[in-house]
Amino acid sequence: MLSSDDPCNDILEAYIPETVTRQEDIVAYDYPHIAIAPWLSAECAKSFLTASSNANVDALIFFLIENESTIPPAAEDDTWNLSDSSDWKADNEYPVYAIPGLAAVTLMHDLAWVSNMGTYPIHPDGDGNLGVQDSSLRLFVMIANGGQP
Repeated sequence: MLSSDDPCNDILEAYIPETVTRQEDIVAYDYPHIAIAPWLSAECAKSFLTASSNANVDALIFFLIENESTIPPAAEDDTWNLSDSSDWKADNEYPVYAIPGLAAVTLMHDLAWVSNMGTYPIHPDGDGNLGVQDSSLRLFVMIANGGQP
């Protein structure tokens, strides 16, 4: 989450569902916390990097809104230029990844869906009946690095 006075908040409503999982939804769980954010501009990217650093995330995933490719641009591509001589790398002690825009849309949809659920069915019990578990569903993300799953 960005600070309430960040000008990027006005743009975000179109790309991040209101019900998406937020840090306060998962802070009690002892799993790595991975943030995901749209790459809207260099200024907004810097805001997300700062917010992620302040939240002590374990990783940050960016996605391009217009990217319909199955592979995001390479790290050296001018798309990712923050005009800071790569100072952001020294200022943020967590890995930063990029995923295709279409994959991000699916992930954001799933994060919003998971956050909206109060209860959900789980595996059948010994009699074949579905059980119900309260608020224990979690969405996990696996990140393949370097093209190898």
